[in-house]
Amino acid sequence: MNDFLSSIEPNAWIQTFGGVLGALLAGGIAIILFRGQVNNDKKRDQLRELKNFLKSYYIIKKWLLVASQTAGEIYKAISDDDNEKLRLKVTVLKNETAALGYCIDVLNTINDDYIPMEIYNDFLEMKAYLELFKTTAIIQLGAYEEGFPLRTISMKELERKVDKISQYIRIFDDYGAKSEAEVKKIS
Repeated sequence: MNDFLSSIEPNAWIQTFGGVLGALLAGGIAIILFRGQVNNDKKRDQLRELKNFLKSYYIIKKWLLVASQTAGEIYKAISDDDNEKLRLKVTVLKNETAALGYCIDVLNTINDDYIPMEIYNDFLEMKAYLELFKTTAIIQLGAYEEGFPLRTISMKELERKVDKISQYIRIFDDYGAKSEAEVKKIS
């Protein structure tokens, strides 16, 4: 065996180890580049997801604020104890429930795939809650249209519903602010 190893020329040893070393070096560089590409792809996908959410968030924010203002107008109309204004209440409730319905329609057009799982349940609850609020207002509107001036819902319950809409605004604002900060950090 010693004769075999000593019979190999030094150039052959250099070529063999050079080839092995070159292959290991090329493989190591390829692994490093692959990891870098995977990390860049992850960042790019994360940034795209965040930006898609932020686009949806801006729509949600705008229309949720409109829905909140509309809910406030509905609350004011129902809380007004002046039964002489029954016709005005009917007009206000018709207009405001139509506006609330439009807000809900816009929110329903948002692509659910853009809403992160962390707040997806809040997003669904918010839309259902707005529908519930609209239905409550429509029931009261029906009572007013029939000439029945009494409230069909307690004002405390109606106030809780208006406050709940404000809570959803805060939830989405908090998550939107976090997402904006993360986009700045990644970019």
